[in-house]
Amino acid sequence: MGLYIRKEMYGQGLGHALLQAVIDDRAAYLWILEGNERASRFYRRQGFRYDGVSKAARVGVEHRMVRQRIPAVSPADELHMASGASDRRPPGCR
Repeated sequence: MGLYIRKEMYGQGLGHALLQAVIDDRAAYLWILEGNERASRFYRRQGFRYDGVSKAARVGVEHRMVRQRIPAVSPADELHMASGASDRRPPGCR
């Protein structure tokens, strides 16, 4: 699968919307063609990081970016963290 946005549509949030629709907050990996700084910046903003793996492609070199699952934070968790309470939780509690 590829995610491509026409240049005239850049900056309108379409890439973010497409990424959310396809993978939401799940873990994922993708390949970025070397030199594609715009894509690299976009995916870094979405939580992806280079993991050091590269491969030869027909048109150059591709570098892999990975993203771990983005954990959801509930309003109760936000309140708990804001209160300065301990992060330790009993076994079996999220």
